[in-house]
Amino acid sequence: DLIFRMRPVWYRSQCENDRRDWGFYGLIAEEVGEIAPQFVHWRSANEDDAREAISSNGLVAEGVMYERLVVPLIHHIQKLNERVDELESELKLLSTSRSDIG
Repeated sequence: DLIFRMRPVWYRSQCENDRRDWGFYGLIAEEVGEIAPQFVHWRSANEDDAREAISSNGLVAEGVMYERLVVPLIHHIQKLNERVDELESELKLLSTSRSDIG
């Protein structure tokens, strides 16, 4: 699944308005672009771009559209919660069966 292939990284922002001692978790736009290009802001490449910044589609990844990740994450959380509920039910059943034996 796309979400599980994304790699969160910790970084310090280089933006003028951010404090230098603040750290953030984020995703690298170029990496996300290789996995799920629909979640990336793209722009046309120009002469000033480093060759390694230009993706296979000839565009440059400018940033991640984090707002587009919210709904897929909600879906994954719901599915994981269902799985936890199933496992807890199985564990309870096994614990009950074990106490009946011993």
